[in-house]
Amino acid sequence: MELSDEECTGASFQGATLQIQQDSYLCSRSPSSVGDDNESVAKLSISPDATKLLAVEPLTGKGEGNSDENCLKPAVSGGVDVVSPITSFPKRISERFRRTRSKDAPPQSTAICQNPILEEDEAKDFFTYRDGLVEAAVKECVSELVTPDKDGEMLGSWLLTEISLWDHEKERLILLTSNSLFTVKYDFIALKQLDVRRVPLDRVDTLVIGDLIYPTGSLVPARNMRGLRAMWNNGEPLAFRKKWNPFNNEIPWTTYTSHPLLWRKESLVSSVNEMYDVDDFARKIVSAVEKAQTMGTTESPCSIEHKSIVLENYVGLGSLIHNRNALGFFKVRGKFSF
Repeated sequence: MELSDEECTGASFQGATLQIQQDSYLCSRSPSSVGDDNESVAKLSISPDATKLLAVEPLTGKGEGNSDENCLKPAVSGGVDVVSPITSFPKRISERFRRTRSKDAPPQSTAICQNPILEEDEAKDFFTYRDGLVEAAVKECVSELVTPDKDGEMLGSWLLTEISLWDHEKERLILLTSNSLFTVKYDFIALKQLDVRRVPLDRVDTLVIGDLIYPTGSLVPARNMRGLRAMWNNGEPLAFRKKWNPFNNEIPWTTYTSHPLLWRKESLVSSVNEMYDVDDFARKIVSAVEKAQTMGTTESPCSIEHKSIVLENYVGLGSLIHNRNALGFFKVRGKFSF
């Protein structure tokens, strides 16, 4: 009995269909069902069984150019974007590299730190960088200024930066005794004292320790620095006449921060670093004030506050030029030194 061409084709197609159902689950599904299941579509591109389908002989028998398109097309026509595993490797690597780089990259900040890390050549411009110069100046000031009967014993000495009421940074020697706080303006070029301010610790009523900030709306770049403010004004505001007088030296508080040499690049011994560190000075003066209060040598208790220190500078063009050029420090400036 002879079979027609249509019957032969149908028989061959049924046989191929039974073989595909046995080897692969994905190719036996209809286009609509494959399009509804995204997980099965994603597995089609990487499944080992799917690679076998490429070797299947033509199923329709209509010509040699027709391969297994009827089996593979339903998965692609389901509307799901299938990414080849080979081409996805560079994309995954680049995405992982971008994620790793974004985590390792330092956070971007709009604040401008006025004390960046100093290179060795920049640090040598400071006269106080020279070996033994600060130690000799401290020894001279202690012998001439400190009276043991009046000021008590020495607790420490530092080379710090004093910030004036007009936000001007100035290089200062700080001497701390059990009864007094000395702020010395010392000429490290001529090696002599220029000015001294002595404040008895029993007059200090407030110590503020924290970050140096500017008021809201100020145009001055942020400092990103810590400081200490010692106050003896008993909580009273500064009079208008004294506040806006640039020649007034009777300000009932003083503000300190670390010296720029604290941020020099080369590493030094920790004892030398503490000489320029305002945090070390803050620990010593707080301890001295607390000890004085315990012994009852102070007239009124001193309040120790840990909060931000506000520098009232809104425009600050003059202070910005002064501080950026370190005009308050004794440095070598080309052919001149001042």
